[in-house]
Amino acid sequence: MFLGIDCSGVAASLCLLGSDNHEFYQHSDTPRQADVIFSLLEKLFQDAGITQHDLTAIGVITGPGSFTGIRVGLSLAQGLADGLQIPVYGLDGFSALRGKTENALVVLESKRPELYVQHGTDAPQMLLPDEILHYTGNGEMALLHNLIPPHPLASMLRGQTGNTMAMIAARHALQKFQANSLPEPLNPFYVREADAKSNAI
Repeated sequence: MFLGIDCSGVAASLCLLGSDNHEFYQHSDTPRQADVIFSLLEKLFQDAGITQHDLTAIGVITGPGSFTGIRVGLSLAQGLADGLQIPVYGLDGFSALRGKTENALVVLESKRPELYVQHGTDAPQMLLPDEILHYTGNGEMALLHNLIPPHPLASMLRGQTGNTMAMIAARHALQKFQANSLPEPLNPFYVREADAKSNAI
């Protein structure tokens, strides 16, 4: 079984993916991910009828997003991987949604007026909704995550919202494991250093 973890946004999400592509999910909208993540994990294992020792590899979203949430997700992933001696693979949210779509505009919630944005493989940045519309006015595909009404972009952009980040992380772990890829050190992904400093206070 392959575990996907995402605590980078406004919620905590977990996904278990079996070798037969059967999926199990647990999700909580609480902003205090650390308070619920272990109970979610326990429920996830119960639903799937497994224990942590049945895990083969772990995938985790490394950011951008909430400083505290990112740390919760990375700590859980690394702790499980170290304890079980299994590989863990990190994936940033932009790459998760973009996949193989080279020129997509990926937009992620930031809990600020500005949003996290990456166009293709350009450097990530933070833009206001009006600034983002300049990109999509040229017919760019927009991949949105966690942008729902009443957020203006949810209705103004005719984009695509991908599957949950946790599911994408689980599939990433499956693909990396099957390719015999060596895991790299887990590092949080920040769009700007100020995010970490301001949220750490």
